[in-house]
Amino acid sequence: MVSGLRSLKSLPMVIELNAGKVAHASSEGYTHALHCRYRSKDDLASYANDPYHLDVINKCIVPIVEDRLALDWEADVEEPVLQSGSYGAVRILTMKPKQELANSEIEGTIDALKEYTSKFSFVKQVSAGKNFSPARAKGYEWAYLAMFPSTKELAELINSDGYKGLHSKVSSIMEKFNIVDYHTA
Repeated sequence: MVSGLRSLKSLPMVIELNAGKVAHASSEGYTHALHCRYRSKDDLASYANDPYHLDVINKCIVPIVEDRLALDWEADVEEPVLQSGSYGAVRILTMKPKQELANSEIEGTIDALKEYTSKFSFVKQVSAGKNFSPARAKGYEWAYLAMFPSTKELAELINSDGYKGLHSKVSSIMEKFNIVDYHTA
C-alpha cells in the first residue's frame, strides 16, 4: 500500500508526496498517512481524477483500508517546498473547533502553531489552513502539518514546555482533534 501511494509522486501535478506508517496510535485509530502538495486547486483536481491515481486507490487502498480521512487546504509555506529525503518525520493535526468560537480565536491558535519554525530551529517547515473539501474530512475543519529531520526532533518538541502549553490551548478550543505522527522513510 505505501509503495503504491509513494508511486503517485511520479504524476506531473504532484510537487511533493510522502506516505508512511503512523508512529503511535492516533485518537481515530489511523495507521498510515499520506501527504501531498500541488501547485494549485486545479492540480489537486487533476490528481484526484488521474487514471493512474484511481488505479492505485482501487488496487492498493480500497481492498485493505477500513476508513479514510482527507483534508485539503491552501498552504502558505515559504519556498522551496521540502522534498522527500530532506525530512524524516511528519506531524499532522486535524481539528474541529468548538462551534461557539470566533474565527479570530481559531486563527490565533493556528498562527501560534505555525510559529514553531521560529521557536524550534529543527522544525523544517509548517503549514496550516482551513479545509476546503468537507465531504472527505469527517467534520474536521482545520489542519496543521509540521516536518522534522527525524522522530528524535519530533519527540523533543512534544516534550518541551512550550508545546505542552500550546497543546492545552488547542485542546481547550477544539471539539475534537486527531494527531498523526509518521515516519517518511
